[in-house]
Amino acid sequence: GFTSRHRRRAAKTLDFFGWQPSNDIQRVMRLIAHGEFIKAASLGGAAREPLMIALKDPQCPNRRNVVEALSQIGDERVLKPLMGALTDEDPHVRVAAIEALGMIRDPRSSEPLTSALEDKDPVVRAAAANALGKLSDNATWERLTQSLKDTNWSVRKAAVESLGLLKEPRGVVPLTELLQDPDHNVREATVEALGQIG
Repeated sequence: GFTSRHRRRAAKTLDFFGWQPSNDIQRVMRLIAHGEFIKAASLGGAAREPLMIALKDPQCPNRRNVVEALSQIGDERVLKPLMGALTDEDPHVRVAAIEALGMIRDPRSSEPLTSALEDKDPVVRAAAANALGKLSDNATWERLTQSLKDTNWSVRKAAVESLGLLKEPRGVVPLTELLQDPDHNVREATVEALGQIG
C-alpha cells in the first residue's frame, strides 16, 4: 500500500522539482500528502474521497484533523465515515467525530451518538452527551437521564446541559436529584437546566 509516509515523501520530491497541481483532485492529494487536511477540505467535494481514505489509514498522522476536515465539507456523504470513526481506537478521533456529528445535526446520528454514551473513555461520553443536546431529538432525553448517574462529573454535567437544551419537562424529576450532586459544577449546571425547562 501507498502509506501516508510514502505520500509525504512523494509530495516533497514533486515540490522539489517545482511541480504544480493542475486541478482540484491534484491540489487535494498534495495538501493531504502534506497533512494539510483542513485546507484540502476547503476545496469541497473533491476532498471527500481522499479524506475518507486518509481516515482509514492507521499510518496517517493526526487523524483527528482528518475528521474535522470531513465535517467542514458539509456533505451528507461524510456522515457514514464520521459515524464509523465513533469506534476508532484513538479516543481523540472518537471525540472529533462526535463533535463533528453534533455540528452537522443530522437526526441519523442520534443512535450512534447514544451508543457513544457507553464509551469507556469519560471524555468521549461527555462529548456524546453534549452532542445529543444539539440534535433536538426528544427521543434521546431518556438515555441522557441515565448518564446523570455516570461516575464521571463531566459526563453528568454534559448530560444536565443537554437536558436543559432539550427543554423536556419529564427531565425535571431526574434533574432535581442532581441538586445534591457532590460536584459544584454539576449542581450549578442543574440549576441552570431546570431554569431552561421552566
